[in-house]
Amino acid sequence: MKYFFISNSGDENIIGKVAPQCKGIPSVIKNGYKWFDQPNSMTLLNNESFPNFKPDLIFELDENALLTDIVSPSNITAKGFLINEKTKDVIIKFNLNNYQLYPATLIVKKSMLKYYWLHFKTEHDFLLRNIDYQKSQFHICDLTYTKSNEVEIKSYEDYLIKRKNLFLQYISASKIIVNELIKNKEYDLFYFGNMFLHCFVSDRLVSELRANNITGFDLKDQNIL
Repeated sequence: MKYFFISNSGDENIIGKVAPQCKGIPSVIKNGYKWFDQPNSMTLLNNESFPNFKPDLIFELDENALLTDIVSPSNITAKGFLINEKTKDVIIKFNLNNYQLYPATLIVKKSMLKYYWLHFKTEHDFLLRNIDYQKSQFHICDLTYTKSNEVEIKSYEDYLIKRKNLFLQYISASKIIVNELIKNKEYDLFYFGNMFLHCFVSDRLVSELRANNITGFDLKDQNIL
């Protein structure tokens, strides 16, 4: 199966003249910074786990942004996608790895639109354990995923040790060979954690997104996986 990197669109013709498309603080929220400190704040979301609370997911489209099916959010650092019902109905028909959907509200010119936050949980014990490290190629990169130098990784345990010793850097890969266990899963959308900036998406899911005229995403060719 062929895979691409998928991310929020950065094309001004599609999303407008502002990125991300959402305002920093929705206008309906008073004392916005205190809102971020609440125990159900979206800022507490992370990809190491699913939250044990119902996240308060309220976004507002910037006046200079265009409405799309997949919208780039603000004030959320977890990896995922803000999607509408149309996009959700397409995606859930496919094979996604370890995800949850949380109801969200997108405010557009005072209208409250129903959206969802598609949240991924990183499965280090599955995805990363099932890499053939001896046959794969790794490198160190900075927080913008700019490559610096090659690094040899012999095993999952070796990866954890070397990653722990890094500061403001990641271990990424220029080539990954996965074991048959992952190949047999035939995932259509998944997240390798901070090893990569973007999620992987299958060509068959991309074809369906395009067939349904889903807007708001970019694709990038990759030959890593």
